[in-house]
Amino acid sequence: MKEDNDEADEDAVLLMENLNISGYYCMDRLKGLDLEHAKLAITGLARFHALGIALKHKQPDLFEEAKEVLRLYPFKPEDSQQAQFEEMIEYSFNLIYSDPRIAKYVDRVKEKSKIRFDYLQNIVIDEPWSSIIHGDFWVNNIMYHKENGEIDGVKFVDFQITQASSPLKDLPYFLCASVSMDVIDNHFDDLIAAYHSSFIEVLEKIGCDVAPFAKDKFDKQLKKDASDELFRCLMALKVFTLEPSADLDLNQMDTQIFGAKGSNLYMDRACKVVLTFAEKGWL
Repeated sequence: MKEDNDEADEDAVLLMENLNISGYYCMDRLKGLDLEHAKLAITGLARFHALGIALKHKQPDLFEEAKEVLRLYPFKPEDSQQAQFEEMIEYSFNLIYSDPRIAKYVDRVKEKSKIRFDYLQNIVIDEPWSSIIHGDFWVNNIMYHKENGEIDGVKFVDFQITQASSPLKDLPYFLCASVSMDVIDNHFDDLIAAYHSSFIEVLEKIGCDVAPFAKDKFDKQLKKDASDELFRCLMALKVFTLEPSADLDLNQMDTQIFGAKGSNLYMDRACKVVLTFAEKGWL
């Protein structure tokens, strides 16, 4: 890469830092985040989202360039794999539908679960909510740092499916799949409030008009985005709740993950997602 060129070419080198050496750590994905870790993550996510919106207002041309770069979704199944993918998803979802805990919501879940990869690739952005989102914001993509026993840092990793979209799509995915069951039961609304407060605070500091993001407008957009995200939340849980195994081969997702019987943790988590969505009016 030429010294006076800010574009990467075939000779470019990507340098990566091992954050473990710097003292960063991940939490247990099977247990989920406690309140302290969850709050630090979600307020950091709010800052990230708010900065994307600020970029859109302060440097709109640069934001449009970023949107074009992020438009490509990297995980579309080949046409030959589509039927197999549908069979795997149908099997996993039928496991959820069979659980008596969510019997009265099955029809609504089925309707929401008609969404497939077309939705993930053909995103319609509701203004003024377009920003840069992480796209895969869950516990394994969040790293923390402690100093003298106190958490003093958080970093986000794995931006493979980062997109320009509504930032509130990251919220249900994180809240339902990455925090502990106790936090879902007792602090779900607290975390949403912490996110909104941090989001507004950052926008105000940068000098953006926050009126379009008032709490009532925020709640309305979150309801819409969460409803659209139900399919992805339930699909991802099959991966997130995998028990560690020496025989596990992630290249065999059809048989070892989506085609396998769900664990008790998977079923408990999936039911918790459905019941939480129903309680919040997102279903």
